[in-house]
Amino acid sequence: MAIVAGVILLLLTAVVYFRNLQEAGWLVLLRFAAVVLLVAILADWAPSIQWTTKPRRVVMLIDRSRSMSAVGADTVASSVIQRFPVAADRQVEVWTFGDSARRMSGIESATADDRRTKMGRALRIVTRTRPGAVVLVSDGQDNGDLDPVQVARDAGIPVYTVGCGRAGTRNIEVVSVTLPLEVYVGDTVTVFARLRYEGIDEEVSIRLGHQTQRVRLHNEAAEQEFSFRTVFASPGRQLIRVSVDSLPGESDYLDNERLVPVEVKSSRVKVAYVTNRPGFGTRFLLGALRQLEWIELSEVVQTVGGSRWSVTDVEAGVDVFLLDGISEQGDYLEGVVRQVRQGAGVLLIGGPDFKPGKVLAELLPSKSGVTSRAGDYVPALTSTGRLFSWLAEIRFDEVPPFVKLFEPEGLAGTEVWLVAGQQSRPVILAYDVGGGRAVYVAGYPLWRWGFGPERKSGQNSLQLFLAGVIRYLAEQDRERFRLVADKPTFHFGERVRLMLSARAPGGEAWSGLDALVAVDSSPSVPMVEKGSGVYEVELGAVGVGVHRAEATVMMGDSILEKVTAEFVVSEREIELANTGLNRELLAAIAQASGASFFRWDSLPQEGFEPTLAVIRRRLGFEPRRSPWAYVLVALLIGVELVLRRRKGLL
Repeated sequence: MAIVAGVILLLLTAVVYFRNLQEAGWLVLLRFAAVVLLVAILADWAPSIQWTTKPRRVVMLIDRSRSMSAVGADTVASSVIQRFPVAADRQVEVWTFGDSARRMSGIESATADDRRTKMGRALRIVTRTRPGAVVLVSDGQDNGDLDPVQVARDAGIPVYTVGCGRAGTRNIEVVSVTLPLEVYVGDTVTVFARLRYEGIDEEVSIRLGHQTQRVRLHNEAAEQEFSFRTVFASPGRQLIRVSVDSLPGESDYLDNERLVPVEVKSSRVKVAYVTNRPGFGTRFLLGALRQLEWIELSEVVQTVGGSRWSVTDVEAGVDVFLLDGISEQGDYLEGVVRQVRQGAGVLLIGGPDFKPGKVLAELLPSKSGVTSRAGDYVPALTSTGRLFSWLAEIRFDEVPPFVKLFEPEGLAGTEVWLVAGQQSRPVILAYDVGGGRAVYVAGYPLWRWGFGPERKSGQNSLQLFLAGVIRYLAEQDRERFRLVADKPTFHFGERVRLMLSARAPGGEAWSGLDALVAVDSSPSVPMVEKGSGVYEVELGAVGVGVHRAEATVMMGDSILEKVTAEFVVSEREIELANTGLNRELLAAIAQASGASFFRWDSLPQEGFEPTLAVIRRRLGFEPRRSPWAYVLVALLIGVELVLRRRKGLL
């Protein structure tokens, strides 16, 4: 149809100019060109020509990263350029790469200034210049974002790889640093450091701060543990750094040190265990509390009818009260209520004949009292309870069931951590009492949890529960939002990932918020919600030192809170994370491109000729998809009309 329309247009052109064809013949050519171009557009005609070329240019792509210089492989790479057989009629170009790829005027111009080895990026830059072949000389250690194997496969150009560096294993590593989770100012703390080594036969130094130990390692694969004793002089978050000598030829230099964060507290948690109904379970509860080395325990045990006790019987400044099966008599609990309202915590455990009176009811989630129910109650975690890792570690199907519940009448303002029975009756509840926190155990007997097996932390269920609750009750800050880095220390050149966890006032995960984070004085960037109240962002590499990140949490235009976190960037670079020959990656690159892998000490002999790529080229024109074709049609028609008017042919 388009061709028929074009023929008709040509016939009309001939008719228009028939009488004055000799005078206006070149106007016919303008009309003819416009019609032909219009027909090509309508018919979607795309003329093209194709041809193949065989570039004779060979690129020597040399790795000049710090992982090469760390093991002396950079010198080897320079000699490879001169020894790799390339025919005299080939044009050889020398490129170097690290963060990126650069064409060099000579070997001597290549320097090891880059902080990263982005092999995939370098291959993409070089192959886009369409050489006949690439000779990649590297140790194969890559820490870039692009997959170099995929880049080589997509390029369609042979990439011959030459591996430089030590292939054997020789390394010494600080495997772990172990110390208590919480330490206190003035305490003497034992820090255990474990070394793993292989291929090392010499004496090295292992250090913790200013302390140094010398040790002789033998040429074998083994592990060895060392201990240091240290005293923390000031409170706050601190980093423990254990390091060992870096030795020539190691396959990994970054693992020669390990940093572990520790929270140094200004004082121990003061806990007062109080009961006036001592029984068989008293021994179990006190035994579990005495196992917690980080608390200072005061014990007030009275019998019903004995001398009255008051809060003055307990050392002043109690952080957490544990009231076990209290039977209220008189007004001696008023001091406890007063301290809790002023900020202390209280763990209230129901006893076999628990009957709270007026004063004790001030510490319950409901002042309407409790309802006693007998039965067989197997506890189960709620979604709120699962937010606490120490609760989630307890296997509630293994603990003895409760035989009695003292269920509060009304649960306003409470978080339910544990339920039991077919009706999911609340068993463990958390709530606020004035300025303090309270946890109420409505099930009896809790002390039987001490019979259960030990968990992976080495504690039984009763110890896990008491330790977690006391830490929870002793906290002064009610953290709804928490900002953390995915690890306390990053190596220079690494990307930094920050995570924000958000809890709604009821304790459940808080979704649908907006969060912005800024590091030091840099501009804020948005965090991405990952689900379950968790927000994340990954930042580019930042400089060496201690950095402060601040997250602004918002709901719409309202700022809910600002939270901060600190992280450290070590002077050791990511370039030194892995050194030595990565033969597997280099061989995979060569195979993906249809070329071969060689070691630096076994290069091909004279007579070897690298296969050159056959480059297929195409030159085409698609009028329908080119805006210039439409412009040209309009221009030809416009010029013709103007000239026709001047010639008086309209």
